[in-house]
Amino acid sequence: MNLPDRGEFFSTLSSIIRTLKPIPFNCLAVSVFGFVVLSGRFPNNDFKVKTGNLLYKGNRVFTQNYSINSFVGKSSDTIQNNWEGHAWIELEERIIIDLSLFDTVRSPRFILPIKDDLIENYAGGRGFFILDKLNPDTCFEYQMIDILKDEIIDAVNNGILAQESNLLND
Repeated sequence: MNLPDRGEFFSTLSSIIRTLKPIPFNCLAVSVFGFVVLSGRFPNNDFKVKTGNLLYKGNRVFTQNYSINSFVGKSSDTIQNNWEGHAWIELEERIIIDLSLFDTVRSPRFILPIKDDLIENYAGGRGFFILDKLNPDTCFEYQMIDILKDEIIDAVNNGILAQESNLLND
């Protein structure tokens, strides 16, 4: 497996986080934005945007109720307003990169009973969560339902570009 240089990779992830406004429950746009940046910066690596369920210590945090790929041909607003679940990036089918979890967990709108435990153990500040499937943190279970189709990625990315001032820091 060909992984990017660790320092350069983490620097790029930090740059992505600094570029994005901390908007809770925005995992789809954040993951697509991160995917576009990472794919451009590390073209020799295989990145995918995946969606599905997220469990923490066996408790559902996010539940995807249907395939997001069914939205091919719809506007990005339709995709974001009608979809439930969680999105993340995967590198080389091994490394899970979750750029949005901490912004969501720290939001007053996140009201699950596991909130305090998540913040205390993982989400003390703004950042990203990395999970290596070869050495996983057993508290987290990412259950993939979809690998996003290019058409969905393009639609969400076009929505990000159209709403740049609302999603990206200056």
